[in-house]
Amino acid sequence: PLVSIITSYYNANKYMEQTINCVLNQTFPFWEWIIVDDGSTEEGTEVFLNYIKNKDPRIRIYKKQNEGLAKGRDYAIKYATTDYILPLDSDDLLDMTYIECAYWCAITNPEASWIYSNSLGFYKQQYLWKISFDSERMKKDNILTATALIKKDKIIELEGYGIAKRYVNEDWHLWLRMLSKGYFPVKIKRGGDTTIHMV
Repeated sequence: PLVSIITSYYNANKYMEQTINCVLNQTFPFWEWIIVDDGSTEEGTEVFLNYIKNKDPRIRIYKKQNEGLAKGRDYAIKYATTDYILPLDSDDLLDMTYIECAYWCAITNPEASWIYSNSLGFYKQQYLWKISFDSERMKKDNILTATALIKKDKIIELEGYGIAKRYVNEDWHLWLRMLSKGYFPVKIKRGGDTTIHMV
């Protein structure tokens, strides 16, 4: 594998089927998918996660006590075997060329620490989030999607997502700490340039 997809899973059986399909249908086959059950309490979780695992040998399942999304992602990163991390929430989707486009964008822009894209909302909120990177605006608003391709060594250097103050979400907390180190992202401009979020 060249990309490690990580999912912190908590009581998401009813949303996960489409997420599974969007991963299995990627044009880029060189991935591993690490799913961490963050202490789910939903009935049938173990059976459902085994069902996911049996769909593809590239999928691995781990279980831990409930500590929240950031800790779940950090736990998954410990088991990642590649140089690139792609967080994917259990109710989000990827364009079928997303990983391929993100990976080659990272390879051709080695100075960038993470690769991001536009974002399309669906379900209760429908929108196209199409905003360019702005470090000054990032200090006030989280304008980038969490579903980005990130260099693993940068996350490890910053000791993972960690726990931010309650009003700062996990990905924004990571982006701000990356910016403080002088790291910056690159946006995908062509093909698979949209991640899809259920909100």
